[in-house]
Amino acid sequence: MRRELILLGLIVFFIVAIGVPDRCNAADSISFVSEVCLTDVVSDKIDLDMYQDKVVWVDKRDGNWDIFMYDLTSQQEVRITNDPADQFDPKVCGNRIVWLDNRNALPTQHFDIYTYDLNTGVETKITETPSVIHFACDEDLVAWIWMDNDDSRYNVSYSYYGDAKPIFLYQTNHVLRAVDTPSKRIICE
Repeated sequence: MRRELILLGLIVFFIVAIGVPDRCNAADSISFVSEVCLTDVVSDKIDLDMYQDKVVWVDKRDGNWDIFMYDLTSQQEVRITNDPADQFDPKVCGNRIVWLDNRNALPTQHFDIYTYDLNTGVETKITETPSVIHFACDEDLVAWIWMDNDDSRYNVSYSYYGDAKPIFLYQTNHVLRAVDTPSKRIICE
């Protein structure tokens, strides 16, 4: 118990002594890592992801959720989506940004997966499934869990970027909550 109190006291001391850095003004405090202000636009921001020198997030600066990217090397912010529908959960997967998008949600609420190629600037719709629940991606492929609205079963499909047709992998009545793509393997939970 005494050990925990001493540790807690040291943590509080370091927080007070070092301080908490201001949002975009790292010069006001001591910092052990470099800090970068991605944007000075005041708006709601969620779903941050980073790979190498690319940082992506969802931003509500224009009234709906759109995807933005900041390139740490060029120090440039780039708007990736500009659609009246909402986009969520962006991930940087090699030279691509992949996200959930509900621009095709009418008449029912569902999400599709879209990708943006950072080399060519081309946006592509990946899925034609009724409702994507979760996805994972790497440099070569994207895998996703989806539900068929007709039978309420969980399904897993995947697609290599550039392939015209997704590949159906698995179907179950059990709840699937996660999918991952490490080492070109698709893992479901």
